Amino acid sequence: MTKCPDCGSAVMRHQACSICGKYKGKVIINLEAKTVKKTKAKKSEKKAE
Repeated sequence: MTKCPDCGSAVMRHQACSICGKYKGKVIINLEAKTVKKTKAKKSEKKAE
């Protein structure tokens, strides 16, 4: 395990950080887009009920 250079959280080697979504200083996982997608899915589930 190593530390993420951007946020300092523990990260497995050769994998993107699950907290900030970066790998070697580049954004690999757009965490904001994932959050928006999840909130839209939750809203549509509530409407279905």
